[in-house]
Amino acid sequence: MNKLLIKYIGIVAVLYIASAVMKGLTIQSDVHIFIFALVIFASSLIIRPLLLVVLMPFNLLTGGILTILANTLTILFSDLFLPFVSTGGFLNCVLLSLPVYLLYFIINTASRSPRLAGSDDTDVPPAN
Repeated sequence: MNKLLIKYIGIVAVLYIASAVMKGLTIQSDVHIFIFALVIFASSLIIRPLLLVVLMPFNLLTGGILTILANTLTILFSDLFLPFVSTGGFLNCVLLSLPVYLLYFIINTASRSPRLAGSDDTDVPPAN
C-alpha cells in the first residue's frame, strides 16, 4: 500500500513540475493536477500492464525502451477523459512519461533491494 501511495504522490509531483515547465501542458488548477494524477495512476494500474503484455516481444528486442511508449499511451488515454487537461500532443506526452518511467523504476528498484546491513540481523546465525 505504501508503494502505491508513493507512486501517486510522485505522479502528482511530476505533473506539478511539468505543468510549470512545459509550455504545451496546461492543467487548469491545482485540484485538477490531483485528479489528472489519479486518472494516470488508475490507468497505469489497469491499462499499462495490458500494453506491456502486447508490447513484450518488441520490448525484449529494444531493451525495454517501449515501456516508455506504454507510459506515453496511458498518459494520452488519461488526457482523453479530462476536458480540463491539455497535454499538447504526443511529444509532450513522451516528455512527461520519461520522469514517470524514472519514478516507477526507482520505486520498484528500491522496494526490491535488500535491507541495509545491520538493520535487521535476525536471519544471520550466531558465529561459533
